[in-house]
Amino acid sequence: MTSHVEQQIAARIAAARRKDAEDKRRRQELAEARQHGLAARHAQKLRNQASRSTTPKENRMTSKLDQTRRAAMELTLYQLQTPNTTDVYDLLTRLCPRGIHDLLPLTLHLAESAGELLARECGSKVDAAASLAQQLAKASESDR
Repeated sequence: MTSHVEQQIAARIAAARRKDAEDKRRRQELAEARQHGLAARHAQKLRNQASRSTTPKENRMTSKLDQTRRAAMELTLYQLQTPNTTDVYDLLTRLCPRGIHDLLPLTLHLAESAGELLARECGSKVDAAASLAQQLAKASESDR
């Protein structure tokens, strides 16, 4: 037979275990609700973006960086889809209506993207830079 004190200690231990289990279950439910809420907010954001009016003024990308990214994406898509690149000048004229002022950010963005891709392929920026320097040296030699 257990004493009254031992019974109270056992009851307290059982209550603490029930409380811990309840807290864990509640935290799990909150985490699931949080994940569901994040997914729902993201889906709603995408629906809102898709349902916006498509008039040119409202559909325009707002920041210069967004405009540059969009131009780079259009140029890259054109290059991927079109084997004949002679029409690229018409596309560049459309993408860069202000000439050099629009072309510089586009060129920088494409150079950054190409650099990131080359760094991923080579394993590091240092190796990518070395590889690119070798390719440029070979191109310079063949130009002579």
